[in-house]
Amino acid sequence: MPTTYGVTYNVLNELARRMPTFSPASVLDFGTGPGTGIWAAASIWNDEEGKRALERCMGVDVSESMLRLAEELLTERPASLANTELVFRRYLSYNVNNPPYDLTVAAFTLGDMSSDAVRQSTLEALWKQTSDVLVLIDRGTPEGFRLISEARSWLLDGSMAAESPCHVVAPRIQRPTFMIRAKQAKNNYEDTKYSYLIVRKGKRPTALVQPSTSTVERGYLQRMTIPKSQGKLPYRDARKSLWGDLFPHPPKKPARTRVASMVEATEAIGDEH
Repeated sequence: MPTTYGVTYNVLNELARRMPTFSPASVLDFGTGPGTGIWAAASIWNDEEGKRALERCMGVDVSESMLRLAEELLTERPASLANTELVFRRYLSYNVNNPPYDLTVAAFTLGDMSSDAVRQSTLEALWKQTSDVLVLIDRGTPEGFRLISEARSWLLDGSMAAESPCHVVAPRIQRPTFMIRAKQAKNNYEDTKYSYLIVRKGKRPTALVQPSTSTVERGYLQRMTIPKSQGKLPYRDARKSLWGDLFPHPPKKPARTRVASMVEATEAIGDEH
């Protein structure tokens, strides 16, 4: 679906912005559907001439029909995937003799799992098959935020280095004509809320370098006020920025933390069950 692709592309593009030297040679797309994560990764890290190409990609999805669709869509590969080894499977399996993947993506899969135990075992399997970066994406709801937050806590408790999660609003996703007609929509765009987590293996840095002010310790969100009096450039950047963007200018006034309402909403959901 265009929305899922748009969200996945935006998160991976944010990863590329924050880690400009990261260029994965292999990708594992868990819950691939029609190959969404593979297409998004190829759009960001593969060039048209194949000089910087993904060497191997694996798509995992329990749905056989989705896997058939993914294979059909990739029958006529674009130049960016011309030399990529592509494999699709129904189930995630782990073999110590197989090399891990530089980038693992799991988009909108945590909420579809039957229990917390299944989620934790799946996260453990995904982490074992990741050599560098793991990306988790879920819905921008209190429940989706809770799942991402719990995944982050579990990874950190396992002494694993992690980036802070962000709760963002995606750029407007362009709807194709058939979706406009199917949904009887008036506009050719839609706004999609989502939560995501980027985790990287390795030692934690001893000091922050160029820290982001869009998220703070423990992944809390902050709301900053940038007045005109702070300067032309900071004011302009504040007006042009989107949720989840990196913001390089520290505010004059203390920033307000906005995590309480989300935590309360999540706890309320837990009380209902």
